[in-house]
Amino acid sequence: MKTSRTLIAVLTLLVSLVSYVSGQNGEFEGSAESNLGNDRLIDYTSDSELNFQVVEGSGTGIGTVRRKTADCVLLNLPSIGFNFKGKDFTRAYVCANGLVKFESRTYEVNPRNFGTYRGQTSDSACLAPYWSFVNLDYFQSGQSKVFYRKYEDSNNDFRSVFTKARDFGRTILGESGYNPFWVTIITWVDLRPKQPGDVTYGGKNTFQLFLANGANNDAFAVYIYKDIDWSIGVIRNQYPNFADSSDLPVVGFHSGQANDENPYDNFAK
Repeated sequence: MKTSRTLIAVLTLLVSLVSYVSGQNGEFEGSAESNLGNDRLIDYTSDSELNFQVVEGSGTGIGTVRRKTADCVLLNLPSIGFNFKGKDFTRAYVCANGLVKFESRTYEVNPRNFGTYRGQTSDSACLAPYWSFVNLDYFQSGQSKVFYRKYEDSNNDFRSVFTKARDFGRTILGESGYNPFWVTIITWVDLRPKQPGDVTYGGKNTFQLFLANGANNDAFAVYIYKDIDWSIGVIRNQYPNFADSSDLPVVGFHSGQANDENPYDNFAK
């Protein structure tokens, strides 16, 4: 139940995000000015970059659309792993499109709301800070990137990260003496959308996933946002034309457990 409370608290963070985005002006969905929201992010400038092998999608026949894919990158989690709704995971697969999976490295090109299609009931545990239809060309050019860092020693130069984890743990789990055992932070930087038609779109999304686990195996996840400039690759005044489109972003989680009474949630955006 602790992890369930955690993810509900993430929803509260997202509500704050909506208020932040709605206050922006300009042609993009979110921040129209650069550097807004910088103070939200944990510093990632010294973090390690993940490298994705982008390949051309398969498919033949008239009208077939080939979409590029990039296998999600294996990330071994520190020591005791991550307890997600009662199940322990010692590894995660980080995907270029804002999804983190715990049981498969397969890249899922098309975002789809959790609970809306078959096959997403078992062995599909994942967290979706902002699962979206990204343009992988920008990963090939080096303009879009994903970084990660694992923290396991609270007594060195990373005290500020563990202080943040303690604050999150106290707020989310309601544990006044929460003691984080490790922290892992994944940062997606300047993700750009796959665009409908031959158009040029300048919006970019930057956000983080903050994972932590405590000495009592009391884990939590927090989604942190700097800029969310797009849901789909068109300027904001064209959004009504795409309200019912497929491939719109998904923010939420799925436990991947068939016996879970509440295995998933799609957060309001």
